[in-house]
Amino acid sequence: MIYWHWKNTVENTCIGRKAFCDRIRKYLEENAIEIKQTARRRGESDPFWHQVNMFYMQLRALEDGWRFGVKRSRQDIDIPSVDFLWMNIMPDLKNFEQKFNASKDFNPDKPPVSATLVKIVGTNPIDFVLAQSASGYYGSMLRIQKRYNFGFHETESEDSALVNGKTIEFTSYPGSIYSQDDFYKVTRKGSKTEATVVGTELQNNNRQLWEKIMKKDQVLLGARIMAANRLASNSKKWYEVFSRNNSGTGNKQWLIISTNSTSIAFGVIEQMPGIVSYEEQSKKLLSTGYWISNSSPSLKVSYLKITLT
Repeated sequence: MIYWHWKNTVENTCIGRKAFCDRIRKYLEENAIEIKQTARRRGESDPFWHQVNMFYMQLRALEDGWRFGVKRSRQDIDIPSVDFLWMNIMPDLKNFEQKFNASKDFNPDKPPVSATLVKIVGTNPIDFVLAQSASGYYGSMLRIQKRYNFGFHETESEDSALVNGKTIEFTSYPGSIYSQDDFYKVTRKGSKTEATVVGTELQNNNRQLWEKIMKKDQVLLGARIMAANRLASNSKKWYEVFSRNNSGTGNKQWLIISTNSTSIAFGVIEQMPGIVSYEEQSKKLLSTGYWISNSSPSLKVSYLKITLT
């Protein structure tokens, strides 16, 4: 399945644009070297960097397992090592394409859009309906439901606490170690609290912002999402983790919906190149009864950033 997903996505998207794909692969390799070195150096004491390191270790283990399986099956197939990284940067890739005016499937008159609706049902605030439509392409419809139940520690030390987000459920793809559909259900350690994390793609109308992306010290979207899912105890903490070393790619509005047996908490995070903003919006959700995300920013800071020319 991993091979055919790679054929449908990475190999297919590089047909007819070798120079662009070579440029992306070069950046991915350089960025991975920089980030992995930093993660190994700082992961002993910094929970964020330890989780980033675990992300890359898991990706390497997935590649090793795939190659072992191919060898045992005696199939004559191969995937370049860097393309395992590529299969985990699909949301970032859209913005790489926009930076270099290299979008293969992108029609500026009909951009792919996503939308999310959160609606409180009845009088009990913990009863809500969530509807989401993603903005993927038909070539990436090979999906897998995944559930992680890992006993990760916050840092490299075995004496450190276990992560808050021990169990994470999400929709995903072969070869991908996070959602890319932007939907997660996180069960937090030692409590009855569950968090639903859902993202809606934001459109950027300020081309100057693309100058801020593709730096070697930026952590791409997937590693930051999984670090936030594992370390956060609430929406503000999720924002604080997620905003570190912002890549400015895979830009979305993220909704963090936390519920226990009696109450609901609701936080909104918006990421754009150079900025990640946050507002606690529980009162607004409860007073209006709903929240709609539709590819436009809701927070003032984000709105000013993408409309400034």
